[in-house]
Amino acid sequence: MLQGLRFASVGGVATLVHVLVAWLAVRAAGAPPLWGNAAGFVCAFGVSYAGHFQWTFATRVGHGVSLPRFLTVALGGWGVSSALIWALAGAGRWGMEIALLAVFLVVPPATWALSAAWAFRDRTAPPPTPR
Repeated sequence: MLQGLRFASVGGVATLVHVLVAWLAVRAAGAPPLWGNAAGFVCAFGVSYAGHFQWTFATRVGHGVSLPRFLTVALGGWGVSSALIWALAGAGRWGMEIALLAVFLVVPPATWALSAAWAFRDRTAPPPTPR
């Protein structure tokens, strides 16, 4: 349970960074929605990786293993978020705010599952037990 709370905390901060940067890029700077989303992703990635590596999972797996794995997970999440942004905001059907809400509801749970099961998991250690 503690790990889940930590994941939610780090993910919440990273998500807020992503949403804030994306929203500012689109609303304040006039960037297209997909460019705003890309800027948000880049800014949030460092926050997310550092927090999950050091605190959420406190993994013994080195950066050489966990960074490319987590980058793969994060890029998959970015792809899904970009598809949602395009479908809901880029095509003019809904506003950016609705698109970002959809991203918030879909991407973090998928990121949790893949991070715990693969990106930060030490395959030489026994699987973690719920606490």
